[in-house]
Amino acid sequence: MFDCKLYFTDRNDKILKSYENTLTSIRGIQIENTSTKDPKKYSEFNSYFGKIRDLILSASELEKHLNNEYFSERSFETLSAANKSFFEEIRGSNYDTSYANPKHAVTVFGQEFGGMLASLYLTFRRYISFAFQHRIYKMESYNRVYLDLVELYNSGEMNYSSALSIATRVEKDNNPDDVAIDLKSMFDSGFEFFTDIILNYDLSDLRYLFRYGINITDNEIKTAKFLNQYPDKKIKQLAQLIVHAYLRGFEIEGKDVSGKSTVNIMYAIGQERLIRQVIADLRDVNLTAIVHFPKSTDPNKQVGYDHRFDSALFFNEDYSARTIQNNEKAHMQCKTITSQYSGIIVCEKFGESAFKPEKKDECIQFSPEQQSLYQQHENKHRMLQDKFIPFSQTSFSIVAFPSPEIGDNFESIFEDIMEVNMLNSEKYETIQQKMIDALDQAKFVHIKGKDGNLTDLMVQMQPLVNPKIQTNFNNCGADMNIPVGEVFTSPQLKGTTGVLHIEETFLS
Repeated sequence: MFDCKLYFTDRNDKILKSYENTLTSIRGIQIENTSTKDPKKYSEFNSYFGKIRDLILSASELEKHLNNEYFSERSFETLSAANKSFFEEIRGSNYDTSYANPKHAVTVFGQEFGGMLASLYLTFRRYISFAFQHRIYKMESYNRVYLDLVELYNSGEMNYSSALSIATRVEKDNNPDDVAIDLKSMFDSGFEFFTDIILNYDLSDLRYLFRYGINITDNEIKTAKFLNQYPDKKIKQLAQLIVHAYLRGFEIEGKDVSGKSTVNIMYAIGQERLIRQVIADLRDVNLTAIVHFPKSTDPNKQVGYDHRFDSALFFNEDYSARTIQNNEKAHMQCKTITSQYSGIIVCEKFGESAFKPEKKDECIQFSPEQQSLYQQHENKHRMLQDKFIPFSQTSFSIVAFPSPEIGDNFESIFEDIMEVNMLNSEKYETIQQKMIDALDQAKFVHIKGKDGNLTDLMVQMQPLVNPKIQTNFNNCGADMNIPVGEVFTSPQLKGTTGVLHIEETFLS
């Protein structure tokens, strides 16, 4: 069994005394700024810091007790209730009055402080994840942020600039060692927190779901129950298909996977029975699975939407330059690990409830200058990643399954999707090649909409100098994209004209 306490021992031991000291200080802390002329605002600050104190102390107490006995000695119902309590504050209408909600925070603290305090509050809600993975070093650094901010408030001299400097200190002061730890949790096969759950626990005992410390709903429970009773033969067939498709992607693109030893798996919680078989089949071809962070039903998608630009609080040229520099140093520390990385297998889910975000003026936004700088920063980051993990040496494969949110026919839809995913690739590639042979004779392709769609496109094909050995279309089998059933091209832009009619667009 994997023990996160042992994995993070070196880092945690260095700050353990400081961590205990911060907890002692937090237990005895008094919030007592009486200099404010606004009693209501004082009451809100008192409540704000009090709630964070409770988050810190409850998470630190939980961290002490999180071991195998914690899960084996508690019933499914008890663990489920505890899991629900972790996320209750931001679920549904509860979020309306949460300090994590920028709209509420601005209402009670004002425009200047509201967004910043909402962002900081959401950071302390991450303590649940820190506790489950025993990342005490993370908790210690934010404990000191909390103590310094309360001290500033109690002094009666809490201006925005000073408060912001403290609140964003951990993010601004990131160093190569911190980045290296995060890189290892993404690429190091020795970080087995998630794979341990998949491989080493009884999946028929659904208490395993609560070992993640991630939001667990009926969607994850129903998926796990369904796959637990799914025929073993079909599970093995699908796992073989997924692994074969992944390896075939290397073959088709002329990439060599023989020098690689790890592959990342992204999946939805509840799919563990399938993922366990995929991991076993990968092992048979000398590839070790890494799981960085599995997906579950989001307790409230509005939260992520509200806080998507929180880095604007500290994002500037100095931060960008230092972050890129620290990332490069961290990659140098981890280059032996990352050099073994072959790519990613994604087991996606679909059919989730539609999300229509509420746009709030109170949310933190990038300035035009920050937007431009951020784009440059992301480009540099991608170039840096390609330097240490070249795209030319990695591949991917994606397959999707329905979520129970799709409706009452979840089981039958899942069964039909399973059959589609397992269609014979070679058979359909032969059919698709006939389509390509015909399309390669075209100078252009005319695409016309129907049933009210006004699309009317003339797509110019690239000229083929030697049609016997050249083609305009890619015959996509069940390799990178499962299931089979796609031919695609890159047209010649000059000569491509017309209208593409899109009625609605959705981002993420």
